[in-house]
Amino acid sequence: MPQLRQQFNGQPDEWVLQFFQAMLSQQLEVDEFEVAVQAYWQSGDFIVRAPRTAAWLRDEWRNRVLLTDYAIHFLDLAWLLFDGPMTIRHCERTRNARGELARLSAEVAFPTGNCSIFIRQGAHQRQCSLRYVFDNYATELRFYPEVFQPIFGGHSVLDDARLFTRGLASTAGKVLEKLRWRTQDYSHDMILGAFTGTRDSAALTEFSLEALQPFYERLTTLADEVYRE
Repeated sequence: MPQLRQQFNGQPDEWVLQFFQAMLSQQLEVDEFEVAVQAYWQSGDFIVRAPRTAAWLRDEWRNRVLLTDYAIHFLDLAWLLFDGPMTIRHCERTRNARGELARLSAEVAFPTGNCSIFIRQGAHQRQCSLRYVFDNYATELRFYPEVFQPIFGGHSVLDDARLFTRGLASTAGKVLEKLRWRTQDYSHDMILGAFTGTRDSAALTEFSLEALQPFYERLTTLADEVYRE
């Protein structure tokens, strides 16, 4: 780890962010690291918000909506650092009165680590958080609003204060973005530009069948177990 730290300059927070981004962009191999991911996602009853024209959304169990539609990007981020086959070690699910998947608690394992998953609908608030635990530090990725926070040592009040401050800043940025006074996320511009030839086409490699197949195989494996009668 010290040798890797020398590869990235800057303050501790900046170093961890650079290190994490390097792993996500596959510029740094993570095979030698043990990674534990804690994934937590919950929302209100999505069936209430489902458009009347989208009949498939109202048949959650048959179409596996909660896991393979609402939580798909959340699971993609949770498994992003893992290579190799996935093994389901624990899977506990609960259905609500409508027969939909209401809650999922699962443990899955990979050759380089493991992932704890908790997914729930019917909660009183919308939450999404991912914690990546490495040997010497952890990183927390939150949504609604988007926040990235490195955590050194034990989780302290200072970490909570940083998460609160960054959450306020992210919320303010979203408000400015809605008012069209500022743009924070250019990812859609990059992909559309790659399709139209106005930007680097290398971004499209992430959408190739070869790149997407491992994730969808894992998602299907978990969905088969969760929605098994």
